Order: sequence, then C-alpha cells, then structure tokens
Amino acid sequence: MDRLDEVSESHYSVAVSGFGSAEILRGRPYGALFWPRQFDGNVHVIDTNSNRLCALHVVGEKVNLLLICVYMPCESSEIAFD
Repeated sequence: MDRLDEVSESHYSVAVSGFGSAEILRGRPYGALFWPRQFDGNVHVIDTNSNRLCALHVVGEKVNLLLICVYMPCESSEIAFD
C-alpha cells in the first residue's frame, strides 16, 4: 500500500487493508481512494482509526462531499448478487 502514490504522478492516494503486510494475500487485499494532485488544497483525509475504512472530505465553492471506501473482503470465489 505504501506504493500506491507511485501509480500516478498526478494523483494522491489513501488506502486501508485488514491484513498485515507480512501475510500471504491474493486478489486485492486493500481499499483505496485516489484524487488529482490539483485538488490538494480542497481535499482532507479523515482519520478513521480503522484498517477497513478510509475517507476523504472534498470542499469547494460548489461542493461539500464525503467519499468513503470500505474494505469488505470475502473468501468465496463465486459471484453472488442479493
């Protein structure tokens, strides 16, 4: 997760994972939010105190937006819709 900021030079990121970095993982063991660096002054990372939740507060003249990413892993390989 420390390398997510390397994905794009024009974006920042915030990410969470319910697993330690030493554990063997498959799939996508994290949740992340990316935003353009040009919005830096208007985007505030919210400290959620959770390893499964990350959030951003985006503030502007015409916008007041809360973005939330919740990491919810599952162990099934089947796709199911309820």
